[in-house]
Amino acid sequence: MLNEKKIRLMTRLSLFEEYEGKEEIKIDRYYKIDYIRYQILKSMLCVTLGYVLILLAVFVYQSEYILDNITSIAYKSVGVYILTGYLFLLLFYSFITGIVSCFRYERSRKKMKKYKKNLKTLKLLCEEESELK
Repeated sequence: MLNEKKIRLMTRLSLFEEYEGKEEIKIDRYYKIDYIRYQILKSMLCVTLGYVLILLAVFVYQSEYILDNITSIAYKSVGVYILTGYLFLLLFYSFITGIVSCFRYERSRKKMKKYKKNLKTLKLLCEEESELK
């Protein structure tokens, strides 16, 4: 005979694994601090790449002016502005990424706790069914 409770539970678990829980299962592999560090590292890499691309675009756009005034540009102050802007963006995005990652990890843990509870229930149902046979 078919156990309806077991079938419903298996269906719910399967749907979670297939759609809603793909990201949660990936996040569950990490400790909280490792997940947050990994997300911040990815964010820092993206900020650095984006900043370099923006600087390159500005340089290309202003190349005529730069080449005309190559001897009169205050390179030290320009470098300080570029470095200050980069550090500000890096810290800002790292802070935001840390907060978002922390909330995302906590939300994922709650979902995974429910998922693991359902897995234990399924295991108990399977054990009960095997004992009856």
